[in-house]
Amino acid sequence: MRLALIAAVVLALFHGMNVPCTAQPLSPERVLGAQTRLAARLANELEKQPGRQSPNIVISPASVAGVMALLDIGADTKMRGAIWDTLGFKPALGHDAASDLKALRATITSAPQNQKPDGAAFNLANVVMFDPAAAPFPKAIKEMRDTGAEVSVAPLSDVANIKRINEWVAKKTENLIPSILQEQPLPPGLIAVNALYFKGLWPKPFAKDQTNPQAFHMVSGDLEVPMMRNFGSYSFRRDGDFAAIEMPYRGGRYMLVLVTNTARSLLLAGFANVTGWLDGSGFATKQVDLALPRFTLEAGEELLDPLKQIGLKNGMDSATAFEGLTAMPQEISRVVQKTYLKVDEEGTEAAAATAAVTVTSAMPRGEPEKLAIDRPFVFALRDRQSGLVLISGYIGKPVTGPAADRGAPNQLASEKKP
Repeated sequence: MRLALIAAVVLALFHGMNVPCTAQPLSPERVLGAQTRLAARLANELEKQPGRQSPNIVISPASVAGVMALLDIGADTKMRGAIWDTLGFKPALGHDAASDLKALRATITSAPQNQKPDGAAFNLANVVMFDPAAAPFPKAIKEMRDTGAEVSVAPLSDVANIKRINEWVAKKTENLIPSILQEQPLPPGLIAVNALYFKGLWPKPFAKDQTNPQAFHMVSGDLEVPMMRNFGSYSFRRDGDFAAIEMPYRGGRYMLVLVTNTARSLLLAGFANVTGWLDGSGFATKQVDLALPRFTLEAGEELLDPLKQIGLKNGMDSATAFEGLTAMPQEISRVVQKTYLKVDEEGTEAAAATAAVTVTSAMPRGEPEKLAIDRPFVFALRDRQSGLVLISGYIGKPVTGPAADRGAPNQLASEKKP
C-alpha cells in the first residue's frame, strides 16, 4: 500500500513538471491601481499635444494594456521594463515586470469570462498578423495563441490583409468602430490589435420624458445638451466643490464613476488631486438627485508619442527590443486607438480598438444629495472583477450624436457664446 502511494505521488510530481505553468490573473486591486495611473498619465500627455482642439479625451486603458502585454511576449529586458512602467505598475514585494505582465495577460484572457446572463455584456479580444518577411518565431506565435489571440502570418504589403484586420475590428466592436487602420500596404513587421466592446443597462433607467434641454457649463461657455434626471440610492462622495458618483450596471460587476466640480468649470489639470476617486474608494451610500447629460462620443488618438513620454521611450532605443518575436529586428512605428462611448437613458455602450504596428529596423437618512453633472468631468468605466478600466477620460464638451439627439430639439446642438 505504501509503495503504491509513493509511486502515485512520484507520478503526479513528474506529470506536474511536464505541464506548463499557467499564470494566475493579477489581483483586481493591483490591476486597477496600474490602470488608473495609466489613464491619468496618458490623458495628461494627450492634453499637452500641440494644436489639440478637442476638449474631450476618451481613452481605453484596458485596450492599451491588451496590446502592450501581448507585445511583451517577445520583449527584451529593457523593453519589458519600459512596458511595465508605461502601463502604470509600481514596484511591490513579490512583483517584477515579467511576472506582472504574464499575469496581466491572464487577467485580460479571463476578464470576458463568467458573464452573468442578466448582467452587462463585455468582450476583449486580440489579433496579431505577422509579415512572413519578418520571420516570426514559432514560439512567439504559440505563446500569443495560448493567450487566446488570433495569430496569422500574411504579407502586410497586401491591402486585402489590412482589410481583414479592419473587418475583425468591426465585428468585435459590433460595428461601432468600422476600421482601425488605413487600407494601404505596410512594410514587413507585425500588427497587433486589441478590440473591446461593452454594453450595460442601468438597474433603474432614466425616464425619457424627464430628459430636457439644460445648460452644460464648458470652460469656453455654455452649451445646451439633453440632460437626463434620476433619483435613487448611489455611492457618492463629496469634498468641498468636488463631487463624485458611482453608477452600477445590471449585475453589479461594472461601475461608471464620474467626478466633477460643482462650482467651477475646470480643465483636465484641475482634477489632478481627485483622479484617485475614480477607483471608487471613499464613497458612501446616499440618496442622490442626479442630472447627467446624454451624449455620444467618438474619438481617435495617436498614442505612440504620449506612450513614449510616460515610459515607453526607455525601451525603444534597444536594438533587441522585440528579439523574441521575429528574426528581423522590430521597432514600434505607430500606436493608434479609436473609441466610442454612448450614455443614454437605458445605459452605456462603449467600444475601443488599439493597434500597435511594428516595422523591421447601507443607506443613511437625511437630506438627499443633489448632483448636476453640468460642468466638465472626468470618468472611468471599470470592471470590479478584473480591475480593468474599460474607458476613461475627460469630458469638456458632451458632443451630441445621432443616438444622443433622438427625440431632442435641434436647438440642443447649438452652442452659446460665453
